[in-house]
Amino acid sequence: MNSAEASTPPDAPKAQKKQRGRPKKTSNPKGREASNPPASIGPSQQQAGWAALNGSPSKIAKLSETKQIQCPADPDEDPLFLIGRPPGKQAIPLELLHAAFGHFLDVACGRQGEAGPLEEQFLVDLTGAACQYFAEEIDRQTATKGLFEIYLGVLLPGLKVPEEPRTRGRHAMTDGSGCVNVKSQVVTQQVWPFIHLEWKNELGEGGGDPLIETLAYQYMHVWSSAAEHLGLPCLLVELYGVEMKISGVFNVGHRLAAETLAGPFLLQDRRHRERELRDMLLSFRALRETVAMLRQGYLDGSNLALLATPLPYPLVAANGSFRGASKLTKEEQHFDPMQARAAMFSAGVQPAGGGPLLPAKLLYKGSHVDGTHEVVKFTQRYGEELHLQLASRGLAPELRSCTPLSGGWLMVRMQFLGDGWQTLEALLREGPPEKIDLATAAVSRALQQLFDLPSQTFVWGDARPPNIMLSWEDGADVEPAVRFLDFDTAGVEGVAMYPNFLSRLIPWPRGASAGRHITQQQDADLLAACACPSLPWDLRRKSEGDTGPLAHSSDVTSAQGRPSALMQQLQHLHHPEEVAWVLS
Repeated sequence: MNSAEASTPPDAPKAQKKQRGRPKKTSNPKGREASNPPASIGPSQQQAGWAALNGSPSKIAKLSETKQIQCPADPDEDPLFLIGRPPGKQAIPLELLHAAFGHFLDVACGRQGEAGPLEEQFLVDLTGAACQYFAEEIDRQTATKGLFEIYLGVLLPGLKVPEEPRTRGRHAMTDGSGCVNVKSQVVTQQVWPFIHLEWKNELGEGGGDPLIETLAYQYMHVWSSAAEHLGLPCLLVELYGVEMKISGVFNVGHRLAAETLAGPFLLQDRRHRERELRDMLLSFRALRETVAMLRQGYLDGSNLALLATPLPYPLVAANGSFRGASKLTKEEQHFDPMQARAAMFSAGVQPAGGGPLLPAKLLYKGSHVDGTHEVVKFTQRYGEELHLQLASRGLAPELRSCTPLSGGWLMVRMQFLGDGWQTLEALLREGPPEKIDLATAAVSRALQQLFDLPSQTFVWGDARPPNIMLSWEDGADVEPAVRFLDFDTAGVEGVAMYPNFLSRLIPWPRGASAGRHITQQQDADLLAACACPSLPWDLRRKSEGDTGPLAHSSDVTSAQGRPSALMQQLQHLHHPEEVAWVLS
């Protein structure tokens, strides 16, 4: 045990006096605090932070109190805890905020090997203890906390954190926290938790949400430490009855971003459920290794160098090659999803079951010291080979790197297309007819070049006007330069497949569905279908008995009221003899 770590073990259970009812955290401590208690900080330094809380963590965890801090009166204001409740109120994935969370997911998913005897023994011991019935929460905690201390190799005393100043010095205490003592040059606090554990006796006994309660402890600790400018990554373990869940938390500046990393698991004999058993064992191994990583990060100071920013960690100046970075604006993306949604609704296109037009894209503009910029995209799959081949032919932005990150993510760096470029979507909506004719001819030829690449039979998977950029640098009376974007689903035909989520507001061609292979004919059909975004999709749906090509119907018109030139161009691509279905 490193001497820098808190070394005071929990008090012996026999030293605690039994109480009737649920034990109170402020009057019935379950362990001594880590050495070097939090430094005293004046109320004025904490006013902004404490104003968001209205009581102790156990009180805040009650539904009525949780709703107050999670549902602000101002709909544009974010909740205190970014956990996806209300819907859409969440940060970027935790594994992009700190690499340790990515390591957890890599191990838990089996990308780093299998679990070992340590995990098997811990599972046997923990399930044996958790399956017992206990009269009080403190009894369940006493029976299981020592197992975690032995398995994780760290002591888990209760961590005392001060409540808001108006409580006149009262303190709240966690059920168990792993901490290190490190002097920091940026804040006066010296005790840094890397894991919190929260016990609840049984689900049927009521009480508050253990996740909210633990987040409230972490929030109090951040503000009592005057460390709201630091990221302070930490793990949270919830144990309620025979269920267990593991989450991560990261401070993104006056808000805590939290996300479930594993579970919930049933701590029962599940040997007959081999897949479930493997997932549980791998998650235990991930917990043990990530605890060690976070602990070491606080000891060597690297965790205290992470700022409370919502940016992915490779874009933060201390971790990457960028001087700075920012979210790519809608104008810089040349595509406004809200305008597209409004156009679809005005045309009578209703979303099936609601939901967003597109999943949130993690697109950023990285700034270098020399003043140049580039687009940085974070995605979990990418057609790197197709992008490189198209870029070499001047049909895609320059691809500068495609770097694997922990957690199954890729960081894709590419040329930034600035002023002078517009999307095909914008042209079809606003452009003059003569420009549209020139653009559709250029796009049709460019797509044919993609289909005819000599090395492999490639598919795009997202051939839509928002992903096609045009530039008239050589004059408005000649065909524009064309650049294709967004190769997340691209790959080799027969191998590349559609993702598990397909937006219901996109007119996917017949045969396109989650998990199915992408074909070149579907690429052509999708682009043709999107050429008339102002028309209801059912106008283009063909009956089962119709065998004519899509573009033969001159009644399908563009937004300008004339037959779509792009549709007529695309009917000749790839397999003109096949039926060009638009919707399944």
